[in-house]
Amino acid sequence: MNDLRYPNVDYYKEFLRDASTFRKATIELNGGTEKATYAVTVGYTGSSGLEKVSDRSNLNRINARGNLDLRITDFLTASADVAGRIEKKDWGAVDGATLFSEISTLRPNEYPFMIAPEDINGRDGVTTDESSLIFGTSVRKTNNLYMDMAYGGNTSERYVNSQTNLGLKFDLKSLTEGLTANAYMTFDNYSYLRQQLRNAYPTYSIERYLDDEGEEVLRFTERKKLNLPKKQSISSNDTYRNFGWRANVNYEHSFDLHDVLAEAAFRYTTEEKTGNTQDVKNGTFTFRGNYAYNKRYFVEGVLSAMGSNRFNGSNRYFFAYAIGGAWMISKEDFMKDVKAVNSLKLKINYGHLGYAGNTGHFLYRTNWKNGDKFEHKPSTGGPTTDLVRYGNPDLKWEYSNELNIGVEEPSSTTASRLT
Repeated sequence: MNDLRYPNVDYYKEFLRDASTFRKATIELNGGTEKATYAVTVGYTGSSGLEKVSDRSNLNRINARGNLDLRITDFLTASADVAGRIEKKDWGAVDGATLFSEISTLRPNEYPFMIAPEDINGRDGVTTDESSLIFGTSVRKTNNLYMDMAYGGNTSERYVNSQTNLGLKFDLKSLTEGLTANAYMTFDNYSYLRQQLRNAYPTYSIERYLDDEGEEVLRFTERKKLNLPKKQSISSNDTYRNFGWRANVNYEHSFDLHDVLAEAAFRYTTEEKTGNTQDVKNGTFTFRGNYAYNKRYFVEGVLSAMGSNRFNGSNRYFFAYAIGGAWMISKEDFMKDVKAVNSLKLKINYGHLGYAGNTGHFLYRTNWKNGDKFEHKPSTGGPTTDLVRYGNPDLKWEYSNELNIGVEEPSSTTASRLT
């Protein structure tokens, strides 16, 4: 298998185990009274990889979630939801995707795994001692898979996610039937850390050729040099923090042949991310009204005032609107004898919609930077000032005007299945 001239490797057999392990456990608790209810779920998931040469990759994950609802008064209910995830992954220098890519593409005679010091010492200017680790490679490959897995180092990742929601619900039917309100705050935190240690040992490609006397000669060419760091390095370290709150008032009422629904809401969010010099802040006020007559004719309208700190001055705000209507044709008297149609609706809507997600910060400003030196002979000059970006003070939201017309006609089998 490790013959210097004629290696022959079954990579799947040499690098993969026959089976991996998987572990899972869950604990659930719930209960309460008329005034308070709770639910708690804690879960563990673990698994090990198929690696045979190096230490097996290992995953350990713990998820936890807790919900608490408190009925404070007849009209006020409070809720608290907490969720979290802690995850730890460890593997060698070669991840699973790279491993399977290598073993499925390497030729059986690509290179010998290791080269004995006595086979290479003194050849082509190579000087080494008997304790050296030397690995083979080929002209088209500078890495040695066996070296990377057995001696290449290690990788570790840590994830910590947490989410907290706090909410209040108001039932205001004592004031007006069908009137409700609610408000909530949400906190999301995510942190990710990846550390790795990467070792590199000398690799040599081996080429065979005949000399002037017809004798086979081996030529060794160095492809990778020795590099042994003493400690892990941080390859990625990210943190995200999101905060938001929302408050809305809803009214829903039905009388005679009329159904009315109205909602007014305000939503604010702020997002922080490692490496970003500017937080993303958005606020939106929305009013939505819906009216239906006799379950046949529907009209709905939406008005939104949106704000974003990606823009400047009055351009920070965008006013969007949409209006739509629908006609439930299948409920008309002339459709009663049409047995092939259970539900048929004609709908149309038009909207003026805004979008700010792909817009960068401070694009409305003109930016400059210090440049290279300029010289006036025979005296020396000073640094230049270069233009980085020409700002657009009139930068505004992206928007689209959209018109949709459609017909909904569920089949009889679909309709019966949904009901």
